[in-house]
Amino acid sequence: MKFILLTALVLLTSAVFSQDYIIKKDGEKIEAKVLEVTTTHVKYRKFSQPEGPNRSIEISLLKEIIYEDGQFDTFDTPKTPQTTTQPTPEKPKEPVKETRTPEEELRSDLRKDPIMKSGITVEGIFGFSNTTRSNYWTVVGYDNWGNPIYDYNESKRYISLNVKLANKWYFNQSNTWRTGLQVNWFRFGLFVDPDDVVYSLLVGPKVFAPLNIGWTNVFRLNEEWGLEANITGGGMLNVDLEYDLTSGYSINPEIKFRHQKLSFGLDYMFFNDGRSWHTFGVTVGAKL
Repeated sequence: MKFILLTALVLLTSAVFSQDYIIKKDGEKIEAKVLEVTTTHVKYRKFSQPEGPNRSIEISLLKEIIYEDGQFDTFDTPKTPQTTTQPTPEKPKEPVKETRTPEEELRSDLRKDPIMKSGITVEGIFGFSNTTRSNYWTVVGYDNWGNPIYDYNESKRYISLNVKLANKWYFNQSNTWRTGLQVNWFRFGLFVDPDDVVYSLLVGPKVFAPLNIGWTNVFRLNEEWGLEANITGGGMLNVDLEYDLTSGYSINPEIKFRHQKLSFGLDYMFFNDGRSWHTFGVTVGAKL
């Protein structure tokens, strides 16, 4: 299962196509892939036609190119010749209103993008968990000397309820794909035995995974939707009053769709504290 999720993560990362913006002096914005910039022309392909024909546009018509990694090129506007005129009486100066050019608006929007920006996320995870643990109470037979034989391995299934608080820091400023560091500040999980709900809530296992660290990726699908693929890992504690307090490690791959600040998807977490825990769930969350 872990191998399949990691393979899907690599394939998603390699499948993203870069996107540039060509801003004309008349304000028109062209979504493109820039191929070459000469002293007189810019050669490009339309973003919507990645295999389409090469196109060319004169630099004299352009104001700016914003590249997919956040870098940009600007082009000087020729100065108009000055003419001598008679001085006119000065008028009272009006307060200067702050205005931004279309390309400045675009760069500002990319930094504030709720899908692609860094930030804090809160998620709830609902699913089920399966674990194998030692059972020293069930006698399954007797040996040749009359001593009891116990069933030391018991498979147990729970309903899992988890909450997670995480931070994402993206390294690059591309508007189609960003990668970076994810820190799960904590993940707390309750595991409910369907056969004995009250007892399992009171004394059953409760898992706490603090400060798990890993890799995060987000891909833009369109203006409203994105796809996120992450994997984190670190230490964990299991407070199980029926058995003991144990510690171990955890690995947590996840994949989810993002709609503006909201997200939903699939979550898998592997715990090992001497027992193997496999937790599968549906995650719903938001970026703050």
